[in-house]
Amino acid sequence: MRPQVTPVSISVPLAQELPDGYTGLLSGRGAVPALFGPEFVPIVRSYNNQVDIGINSTGCNGRCRTTVKAAGFAVNCSSSTAPFSLEPPLGEDGFFSVGKAMETNATVFMTSFAWESKEPGTINMNVQYKGDHACKGELTVRNCTLRAATTKYKVLVNSNRSAINIDPDTTIHNDVVDRILRVAGDSVTEPSTLGGIWLALNNKFRSTAHLRFIGARGYELVTTGATAIEYALVGANHSDLNNCTLKFGDPTEQLLALARELIFRTAVAAAAGNDSQVQTVQAIQVRDRAVYESNMLFLALATAATALGTLAVLPTFYGYWTLGRTTSLSPIETAKAFNAPLLRSPDSNAEVDELLDRIGGRRVRYGMVTCKDQGAHPNDEAMSSSGHPCERRLEMANPDHVRSPPVGEVFSGY
Repeated sequence: MRPQVTPVSISVPLAQELPDGYTGLLSGRGAVPALFGPEFVPIVRSYNNQVDIGINSTGCNGRCRTTVKAAGFAVNCSSSTAPFSLEPPLGEDGFFSVGKAMETNATVFMTSFAWESKEPGTINMNVQYKGDHACKGELTVRNCTLRAATTKYKVLVNSNRSAINIDPDTTIHNDVVDRILRVAGDSVTEPSTLGGIWLALNNKFRSTAHLRFIGARGYELVTTGATAIEYALVGANHSDLNNCTLKFGDPTEQLLALARELIFRTAVAAAAGNDSQVQTVQAIQVRDRAVYESNMLFLALATAATALGTLAVLPTFYGYWTLGRTTSLSPIETAKAFNAPLLRSPDSNAEVDELLDRIGGRRVRYGMVTCKDQGAHPNDEAMSSSGHPCERRLEMANPDHVRSPPVGEVFSGY
C-alpha cells in the first residue's frame, strides 16, 4: 500500500459557539451547576468512555487534515510558588517537640476547577504540586484562565471510522483564538452554557494529596480523587511512600488537553443536524492505494520454469504428423482411441465430428451391469468370455442393460 496525497474540499459541521444554556442546570442561591443539561449528558458519557467523536458525510475519502473554527478556550496561565515544610520543628533542647511535630503537614498536590455565575464565560483551573524530593522548599502553583472563545483547531478526519479528532501533534497553545465570546449571565432559573463543562471537569479531575508527620511511622499520605494518585512519583523501592521525599508530576498540560477535548466534543455535538453550522474547508487527503511492483528476479525465474516445462513436454508431440489426420483432445476421440464399447464402430479412424454424427444421439445410463459383452441381464448367472463368473460392475452402458445398484453391493474393479 502506498499513500496517495491530494487536496480536497470537505464539509464539517461544527458549532463556533455553544448554544446558550447548553451544558448545565443551576441550583441554589449561589446558582451552582448541579446537573448536566439533557443534550450534554451523552457528550460527557462518550468523553468519559473515550468514544470516537463521530462525524459523517464530510466528503473526505480516507484521512484528511485541515483547520476548522469551533467553540474552544482562550487560555492564559501563570505560575508562582508557595512555601512548605514537612520537617518536624525542634525544641530548645534540640529534640523534636511531639506536639508541634504532629502538626507538621502540607498539601503536596492539588487540582481543581472553578466557575462562578458572575463570570459565566470563564473557567479557572488551579494546580499545586511538590515537584522535588525536598522536605522543605517551594510548591509549584499554576493558575489557568479558560475563557469561552471561537478558536481555530487543526483536526484529522478519518472517513474509515467516521470520526474527527484534534490533531494529536498540537496542544491548546497552538489553537489560534478567532474571537472571545460573550456568554450571557446565568441565573438560578436559567441553564448554564459553560457550567456543565466545569461540573464534568471538576468531578473527574479534582484531587488532593496531603502529607503529615505521624511520629515513629514517618509520614502518612492521604489522597482524594484519582489525579493525585496518577501523578505521584514513587521510587522503585517505594521508600518515598512513608517519607517527606515523595514528589509529583505536573498535570497542567494534560488537564488543559482534556478540557480542550471536552469543549471540542461539545462543539461537534451542538452542530449535529444544523446545516447552518457546516463549514466547507480545504483539506489534505491521504488514501492508501494498492501499488504492485514487479520483482524482476521472480519474473525471470518464473519465465525460466515455464520455458523448461514447455521444453520438457515438446518431445511427447514428436511424430504427431504420422497419424495421418488431424487429431484433438476431445474426450470422445480419446475414449474411441481406448476402444470404449459404446464408441465401437466400423471406422476406428473416424474423426470426432464423424463420431458425433454416428453416436451423438445414443442414449446411455450409468449403473450396474453384468457380462455385457454376452448381452446378459444383470440378474443372470453367466460366464464371461474369459471363463470367469460374470462380475457386477458400475459402467456407462446401454440403458437396457443397466439397473440401479442395490444397497451394500460390492463391485468388481476390473
